[in-house]
Amino acid sequence: MLDLANTPVDDDIISTIAARCGQSLVALRLKGCTKLTPVAMDALVKYCEALEFLSVWEDAPEAALLKLHGFGYRLEHLDLSQCKHLSDKVLKVRLK
Repeated sequence: MLDLANTPVDDDIISTIAARCGQSLVALRLKGCTKLTPVAMDALVKYCEALEFLSVWEDAPEAALLKLHGFGYRLEHLDLSQCKHLSDKVLKVRLK
């Protein structure tokens, strides 16, 4: 588990971690990371093929949440608790 909760990580840091460790990264916590944008989710979807657990940051915009469908059924646990921009649209895309 890579626990980055409540740290000042940004899109560049997440993109670097994803590109370098994505093949072996199984669990990631991003709760409380306030500097992330949809760019971070793009990198996670692109590189983190082994990811089974993801805890999404609370301020993740709808655009980032809509990208969750890119994980397909790989994610066994997806924590969206306290996500402020969770909408019916996001849930419908995720549940397809």
